[in-house]
Amino acid sequence: MRVLILSCGTGGGHNAAASAMKEALEARGHSADVLNPYTLKTNKLAKIIDVVYVRLVQISPTLFGCVYKIGDAYRRLPWRSPVYFVNAQMVPVMDKYLKENKYDAILMPHLFPAEMVTQMKAKGINLPPTIFVATDYVCTPFTEETNCDAYVIPSRHVRYDFLRRGIPEEKIKSLGIPVRKEFAKKVSKGEARKELGLEEDTFYLLVSAGSMGAGGIVKTIKLLYRWCKKQNKKLEKKRKNENENQRQTKLIIICGNNKVLYETLQKIVGDDDCVILTGFTKQMALYLKASDVCITKPGGLSSTEAAVANIPFIHAMAIPGCETRNLEFFESCGMSIGVKKTKGQLIRAVNRIQGKELCETMKLAQRKFVRPDSGMAICRLTEKMVRNVNL
Repeated sequence: MRVLILSCGTGGGHNAAASAMKEALEARGHSADVLNPYTLKTNKLAKIIDVVYVRLVQISPTLFGCVYKIGDAYRRLPWRSPVYFVNAQMVPVMDKYLKENKYDAILMPHLFPAEMVTQMKAKGINLPPTIFVATDYVCTPFTEETNCDAYVIPSRHVRYDFLRRGIPEEKIKSLGIPVRKEFAKKVSKGEARKELGLEEDTFYLLVSAGSMGAGGIVKTIKLLYRWCKKQNKKLEKKRKNENENQRQTKLIIICGNNKVLYETLQKIVGDDDCVILTGFTKQMALYLKASDVCITKPGGLSSTEAAVANIPFIHAMAIPGCETRNLEFFESCGMSIGVKKTKGQLIRAVNRIQGKELCETMKLAQRKFVRPDSGMAICRLTEKMVRNVNL
C-alpha cells in the first residue's frame, strides 16, 4: 500500500501527526510520502503560508484568537468559507500530481488539504480513499464543509461536537491523535535522565512552549524562575538548620523554533545552573519521561504526547481558540490542571500538582482517555478502506 500524507507547517502539531502516521505505516510494511501540497505550486508559497501563520501566533496570540472567533462565527453562514475558495487554486496542480504519482489512500492531518480534495471530488476527479485526521479536541472551523471518506477524531467524548457540525456519523472514527511510538515506550525516569545527562536526585519541572514558542511564555518563565530560586533558597536554609537532604528544583525550558524567544530567555536566566534552556529538540519524549511535572501549551499534539508519556502536567499559555478547547477537555477528564490566568494561578497549580495522590489520579485518567496506539489504528483503518475499494 502506498499512502500520501498531506500536511502543512502551520504549527508543528500537523507535521508531527504526519510523521507519526508515516512511522506506523512503514512499521506495517507500507510506503508513505509526506507532502506540503503548496510546494507543488511553489516552495515560496508554502513558506509564506507557514510563516504568516506562525508569526501571527507568536507576535499576537490575542489577534489570532479574534481570527479564530471570526471563523467560528462565519461557519454559521449558509455559504462556503474564503479558505475553501482560496484552496480552489490548488485543484489543477494536485490533480496533475496524483495522476503522475499513484497512491492507494490520502491522509490529511490538516484542514487545507481536506478543502482541496473536497473540491477535487466536486469536480468529478477520481480519488483514492481520503481520511481527515483531527489534531485538536474540537471540530475546528470549516471542517464541516469538507467531504472526506472518513474523519478520525481524538476521542469519542468529542464525537458530538463533530456530529453537531454536520459530519456524517458513519464517517466518524474515534481513533485518537497519532504520536510517535517513542512517547509510549516504557523508559524509567532514571534511564531517561541518564541518557539526557540529568541529575538523578533533582525535581525537574519541564516547560514546553510548543514548536513555535508562542503564547505568554516569557511571563511564565519569569514567574517560574523566581519560584524555582525561592524553592532552592528555602532548601538551603532547611539543609543548614535541619541537616535535611531534600531535592533541588531545576527548570528545563524547551523554546521550540523561536530563536528570538531563546535569546530573550537566555538574557533572563543567564548561566544559572538551575535552568536548562534548549531550542527545538528531537528528544521531547525523553525530556517528558525524565521530568517530574510538565507545564505545556494546550496544543492538541503536545498535550497528547504528554498524556501518552504519562506525566502529570499543567496547561498554561493557551492561545484563544482550539487551545482553550483542548485545555477544557483535558481538565474536564482529570488529565491535567488548566491555568487560564498565569498570575497567581500558576504557582498554586505547581504546588498542588506535587501531591502524590493527584499525580497518580491524573496518570490514571491519561491512560483511560488517550490512545497510545492511534497511529497503528489509523493504519488499520486505511488498510480496510483500501481493501474495500479493491473488492
